[in-house]
Amino acid sequence: MDSKEIVKKVEALLTPVLENLGYDLIEQEFMMGQGGWILRLYIDKDGGVNVDDCARVSRSVEDLIEVEEVIPVKYFLEVSSPGLNRPLRRKKDFEKFVGSLIKLKTTSPIDGRSNYKGYLTAVDGVDVVMSVDGSEYRVPLEKLLRANIEEMAGSDGQAIN
Repeated sequence: MDSKEIVKKVEALLTPVLENLGYDLIEQEFMMGQGGWILRLYIDKDGGVNVDDCARVSRSVEDLIEVEEVIPVKYFLEVSSPGLNRPLRRKKDFEKFVGSLIKLKTTSPIDGRSNYKGYLTAVDGVDVVMSVDGSEYRVPLEKLLRANIEEMAGSDGQAIN
Protein backbone atom coordinates (compact mmCIF):
# COMPACT_ATOMS: atom_id res chain seq x y z
CA MET A 1 0.00 0.00 0.00
CA ASP A 2 1.49 3.31 -1.12
CA SER A 3 0.45 6.11 1.28
CA LYS A 4 1.54 8.81 -1.21
CA GLU A 5 -0.78 7.36 -3.86
CA ILE A 6 -3.64 7.22 -1.34
CA VAL A 7 -3.05 10.88 -0.43
CA LYS A 8 -3.25 11.84 -4.13
CA LYS A 9 -6.50 9.89 -4.59
CA VAL A 10 -8.00 11.44 -1.45
CA GLU A 11 -7.09 14.93 -2.64
CA ALA A 12 -8.59 14.35 -6.11
CA LEU A 13 -11.78 12.89 -4.63
CA LEU A 14 -12.35 15.38 -1.81
CA THR A 15 -11.20 18.74 -3.19
CA PRO A 16 -14.32 19.38 -5.33
CA VAL A 17 -16.65 18.14 -2.56
CA LEU A 18 -15.06 20.41 0.04
CA GLU A 19 -15.05 23.39 -2.32
CA ASN A 20 -18.81 22.90 -2.81
CA LEU A 21 -19.18 23.06 0.98
CA GLY A 22 -17.10 26.26 1.15
CA TYR A 23 -13.84 24.74 2.43
CA ASP A 24 -10.30 24.46 1.11
CA LEU A 25 -8.41 21.21 1.55
CA ILE A 26 -5.07 22.56 2.74
CA GLU A 27 -3.21 19.33 3.44
CA GLN A 28 -3.85 15.63 3.87
CA GLU A 29 -1.78 12.91 5.50
CA PHE A 30 -2.18 9.15 5.59
CA MET A 31 0.10 7.54 8.13
CA MET A 32 0.46 4.83 10.70
CA GLY A 33 -0.28 6.05 14.22
CA GLN A 34 -0.18 4.30 17.57
CA GLY A 35 -3.69 2.91 17.17
CA GLY A 36 -3.58 2.17 13.43
CA TRP A 37 -3.81 4.06 10.16
CA ILE A 38 -4.89 7.73 10.28
CA LEU A 39 -6.22 9.90 7.48
CA ARG A 40 -5.76 13.49 8.63
CA LEU A 41 -7.37 16.32 6.67
CA TYR A 42 -6.54 19.98 7.26
CA ILE A 43 -9.26 22.35 6.09
CA ASP A 44 -9.75 26.10 6.00
CA LYS A 45 -12.36 28.66 4.99
CA ASP A 46 -12.74 32.43 5.07
CA GLY A 47 -13.14 33.44 8.70
CA GLY A 48 -11.40 30.30 10.00
CA VAL A 49 -12.50 26.81 11.00
CA ASN A 50 -14.22 25.70 14.20
CA VAL A 51 -15.15 22.33 15.71
CA ASP A 52 -18.55 22.33 13.97
CA ASP A 53 -16.82 22.78 10.60
CA CYS A 54 -14.56 19.81 11.31
CA ALA A 55 -17.53 17.64 12.27
CA ARG A 56 -19.48 18.72 9.16
CA VAL A 57 -16.57 17.87 6.87
CA SER A 58 -16.01 14.54 8.61
CA ARG A 59 -19.65 13.53 8.13
CA SER A 60 -19.59 14.73 4.51
CA VAL A 61 -16.51 12.78 3.40
CA GLU A 62 -16.33 9.55 5.39
CA ASP A 63 -19.02 7.71 3.41
CA LEU A 64 -17.63 8.98 0.11
CA ILE A 65 -14.19 7.61 0.94
CA GLU A 66 -15.73 4.24 1.83
CA VAL A 67 -17.93 4.05 -1.29
CA GLU A 68 -15.04 4.95 -3.60
CA GLU A 69 -12.78 2.41 -1.81
CA VAL A 70 -9.83 4.82 -1.84
CA ILE A 71 -8.30 3.37 1.33
CA PRO A 72 -7.94 -0.43 1.40
CA VAL A 73 -7.41 -0.73 5.19
CA LYS A 74 -9.24 0.26 8.36
CA TYR A 75 -8.33 3.82 9.35
CA PHE A 76 -9.33 6.70 11.60
CA LEU A 77 -10.44 10.00 10.04
CA GLU A 78 -9.29 13.25 11.68
CA VAL A 79 -10.34 16.67 10.41
CA SER A 80 -8.58 19.76 11.73
CA SER A 81 -7.73 23.36 10.99
CA PRO A 82 -4.23 23.98 9.64
CA GLY A 83 -3.22 25.84 12.82
CA LEU A 84 -0.83 28.73 13.30
CA ASN A 85 2.06 27.14 11.39
CA ARG A 86 -0.18 26.26 8.48
CA PRO A 87 1.38 24.69 5.42
CA LEU A 88 1.55 26.63 2.17
CA ARG A 89 1.22 24.49 -0.95
CA ARG A 90 -0.65 26.24 -3.71
CA LYS A 91 -0.08 29.56 -5.40
CA LYS A 92 -3.26 30.93 -3.84
CA ASP A 93 -1.98 29.98 -0.35
CA PHE A 94 1.12 32.10 -0.88
CA GLU A 95 -0.90 34.99 -2.36
CA LYS A 96 -3.19 34.99 0.67
CA PHE A 97 -0.31 35.27 3.15
CA VAL A 98 1.95 37.90 1.56
CA GLY A 99 3.66 39.83 4.37
CA SER A 100 3.93 36.79 6.63
CA LEU A 101 7.15 35.32 7.95
CA ILE A 102 7.53 31.92 6.30
CA LYS A 103 9.92 29.01 6.30
CA LEU A 104 10.42 26.90 3.21
CA LYS A 105 12.56 24.07 1.90
CA THR A 106 13.26 23.32 -1.75
CA THR A 107 13.54 19.94 -3.46
CA SER A 108 17.04 20.86 -4.63
CA PRO A 109 19.37 23.79 -3.90
CA ILE A 110 18.86 27.12 -5.64
CA ASP A 111 22.14 29.02 -5.79
CA GLY A 112 23.49 26.64 -3.15
CA ARG A 113 20.60 27.11 -0.73
CA SER A 114 17.64 24.81 0.15
CA ASN A 115 16.31 26.33 3.39
CA TYR A 116 14.81 29.80 3.63
CA LYS A 117 13.22 31.77 6.46
CA GLY A 118 12.02 35.26 5.68
CA TYR A 119 9.12 37.48 4.72
CA LEU A 120 6.92 36.53 1.82
CA THR A 121 6.88 39.69 -0.28
CA ALA A 122 5.06 38.56 -3.44
CA VAL A 123 4.04 35.79 -5.77
CA ASP A 124 5.31 36.63 -9.23
CA GLY A 125 4.10 34.23 -11.91
CA VAL A 126 5.40 30.86 -10.79
CA ASP A 127 7.86 32.24 -8.22
CA VAL A 128 7.54 32.86 -4.50
CA VAL A 129 9.44 36.06 -3.70
CA MET A 130 10.97 36.34 -0.22
CA SER A 131 13.07 38.80 1.69
CA VAL A 132 15.67 36.91 3.74
CA ASP A 133 18.09 38.99 5.82
CA GLY A 134 17.69 41.95 3.48
CA SER A 135 18.21 39.96 0.27
CA GLU A 136 15.50 39.01 -2.21
CA TYR A 137 15.11 35.37 -3.24
CA ARG A 138 12.87 33.89 -5.91
CA VAL A 139 11.83 30.28 -5.42
CA PRO A 140 9.86 28.53 -8.18
CA LEU A 141 6.69 26.89 -6.85
CA GLU A 142 7.67 23.68 -8.66
CA LYS A 143 10.83 23.45 -6.51
CA LEU A 144 9.03 23.62 -3.15
CA LEU A 145 9.32 20.62 -0.90
CA ARG A 146 7.41 22.24 1.95
CA ALA A 147 6.56 25.68 3.27
CA ASN A 148 4.91 26.88 6.48
CA ILE A 149 3.90 30.14 8.08
CA GLU A 150 6.05 31.12 11.07
CA GLU A 151 4.22 34.42 11.85
CA MET A 152 1.06 35.52 10.13
CA ALA A 153 0.77 39.01 8.70
CA GLY A 154 -1.92 41.30 10.07
CA SER A 155 -4.45 43.13 7.91
CA ASP A 156 -1.85 45.86 7.32
CA GLY A 157 0.52 43.29 5.74
CA GLN A 158 2.97 43.38 8.67
CA ALA A 159 3.86 40.16 10.51
CA ILE A 160 2.18 39.81 13.90
CA ASN A 161 3.19 37.74 16.91
